[in-house]
Amino acid sequence: MEAALSPVKYALFQYLGSLLLLAVNPTISSHLSPTSSAKIGALGGTLLALLYFVLLLKVTDSKTEEPTGESLAFFLTALVKEMAYSGLAAAIGAVGYGLPQYHYLSVVSTAGVLGPVVFLIVMFGLLGLVLCMAWFCRSIRDWHVRIF
Repeated sequence: MEAALSPVKYALFQYLGSLLLLAVNPTISSHLSPTSSAKIGALGGTLLALLYFVLLLKVTDSKTEEPTGESLAFFLTALVKEMAYSGLAAAIGAVGYGLPQYHYLSVVSTAGVLGPVVFLIVMFGLLGLVLCMAWFCRSIRDWHVRIF
């Protein structure tokens, strides 16, 4: 299931990474727009998903165990792997779109590597905001109950 959604995932990562790069260095905008970056991520994610499906068809052993873990090292390893796959998808997508120049590949791959980190920051930031708002609403409700 995850492999089927990888074009969307890598398009989002690519988009977020390019937004970060554009915020840090606006001169990149002549080489990389967020929309074209998302298209590159989607193409690279599609090609990676196709490669993954081909490799799944070649595997004869159907019993594969997913690694499980609860440690910080497990989650950091998963993040680093996702960053590497996102950078690879970006490079594949850039070559697929006919942008094999080194400068384009380096900018697009950097955006791809940064995308998962930006996604986690945004996701946990929004989660923290929602939890703070819930705590605030509960405090107001408790305060209202005590007064009245």
